[in-house]
Amino acid sequence: MGLTAEVDSHEGDVVPAHNRRRQRRTGGIEQAKIYSAQIVSKRTICCIGILPVHREVVSSGATAQIQVTGVDFGESQIAVAKARSSPNLTFRVGSVYELPFEDSTFDLVFSHALFEHLADPIRGVAEIRRILRPGGLAGLCSPDWGGFILSPTDDQVETAIARYRMLQEKNGGQTCAGRQLGSWLTAGGLAPQKIHGRYECYPDSRLIAEYLALQLERAGDIESGRVLRNWATLACTMFAQAWVSAIAVKA
Repeated sequence: MGLTAEVDSHEGDVVPAHNRRRQRRTGGIEQAKIYSAQIVSKRTICCIGILPVHREVVSSGATAQIQVTGVDFGESQIAVAKARSSPNLTFRVGSVYELPFEDSTFDLVFSHALFEHLADPIRGVAEIRRILRPGGLAGLCSPDWGGFILSPTDDQVETAIARYRMLQEKNGGQTCAGRQLGSWLTAGGLAPQKIHGRYECYPDSRLIAEYLALQLERAGDIESGRVLRNWATLACTMFAQAWVSAIAVKA
């Protein structure tokens, strides 16, 4: 089995290698930096998916007066987050499609590395809009495979990456989600305020290669998994991942 639609790899229990990759990723820290000015001026924050990022949200400027609620589809991720918890953090099991909150509950809602896996991202945005207060902000961050850079590369590596992208898209995901965040926010009823792009380079290419290989192998593509693992063992490799962050307001 590969990546799925509603159990969106970030909304379910995935392989341990993926959990390690997510926890070592610096993306949550970078996103928290982007939102730091907004965080310190808000009082209620909701974080959807990738719960270990909540610690970075709090450290980026949140104080004890700011209440942060984390939501994740996977109970195992909530357990990870609780192990790093602080008094102003609470956690709920739930889906971005049906968030367990009343209308107009939060000043800020953000989600990191989730929307690229959603089969219906606009529905997810509309649900975020529902729980935002008027004037509240939504922040989304997703990668965009159209800007990824692998080095060195050859036809075999390029084919393996293309097959992974096909797998993610077959299961409802969108590999060029980053560039679509602004249009999704607009379609979901929010007004985009800022869109920001950046690159993240994995400190060890074996982390991402192992994750991609496992997903391909679960879908029956053993050869592509072998190619990516072999690529990651070369003397000098680079996997540069393009990320896009977008901030929008609820009128």
